[in-house]
Amino acid sequence: MPLSFRGMCMEFRTITTHTHTHTHTYTHTHTRTQKTTEERHAPVDNSPPPLPHDRHHRSHTSPSSGWRILYAIGVVPLLVLAYLRRRLPETRLFVRAKRQQQLLAVG
Repeated sequence: MPLSFRGMCMEFRTITTHTHTHTHTYTHTHTRTQKTTEERHAPVDNSPPPLPHDRHHRSHTSPSSGWRILYAIGVVPLLVLAYLRRRLPETRLFVRAKRQQQLLAVG
C-alpha cells in the first residue's frame, strides 16, 4: 500500500534524525582576597592616570585649541580667493557685455 505524503515525511524524518551526546566538564575556580576595613572604606579614585612629564610627550596646544587651528587653516583659501578676485582681469566677453549693457541703459 503506498504511503501518503505525511507518512513519507515521517519516514524521512525518522531516517535522517540522529542524536549526539556531548559531555563537557568545566573546572573554574575563583580566589578572592578579603579587603581590610581601611581598604573597604577608602575613597575610590576614578581619575585617569597622570600624563608623563617628559618633554618629548608634552603638547604645546591644549585639546580645545584643535578647532581653532583647523579654522585658521580654512581661512587661508578664502584669503587667496579674495586676492585672486581683485587681481585677475575680467574676460573680454564679460567686458564687452558690460559695455553693451551700459550703452543700452544710457541710450
